[in-house]
Amino acid sequence: MLPAGAAERVLVPALAGWAEASARFGGPLPKARVDGRDISTFQQLAREAVRRDPECGRGQAILGYVLGTLDFRIREAAPLLTRAVAREPAVWRNRVSLAQYHAVLGNLNEALQDTEATVRTAPVETGPLAAKASVLSFLRNYDESMAVASAIVSMAPKAQPACNWRGCAHLARREWREYFIDRGEETGIWLGWTTDLKDEWI
Repeated sequence: MLPAGAAERVLVPALAGWAEASARFGGPLPKARVDGRDISTFQQLAREAVRRDPECGRGQAILGYVLGTLDFRIREAAPLLTRAVAREPAVWRNRVSLAQYHAVLGNLNEALQDTEATVRTAPVETGPLAAKASVLSFLRNYDESMAVASAIVSMAPKAQPACNWRGCAHLARREWREYFIDRGEETGIWLGWTTDLKDEWI
């Protein structure tokens, strides 16, 4: 038999994980009965995890993801991600999501700080760099945004976000030819075109 409180500690990450897997991959969420109540939505499931353990960073993060990404309630989602980052600073994806929420809310300096912290935490991942390139573009620092995007391409030639933000920088600087090359590359990555087809489109 599990000691007192152990079952609760095991259940909370399971609830959060179930909500996350269903929400991120679009799978159906079968109705569940928890403590005599029916749970039938991603948000209800994530809220149940947070209710059971308000200190669980994963629960805070997935509730923030559901509210912000699926329900577009960014102002409610941002504080949840802030708490998730404070509890689990090594989980860089949470800080990337928080940076994106800050950017949507117009808090661009906070968004840049979050992306820079994430790059330090996960220097070999392209996701934090892509987030930084996007924030720099919003800040109209197109030269640095392009440099970051180009660094991503050197690490991962098939990184679509890098082509997007580098293209945005070319567009802002009226570098039309380079813009269309990046746009063609981005489209090719999305559609899985061969090199010959991409060259013909460009």
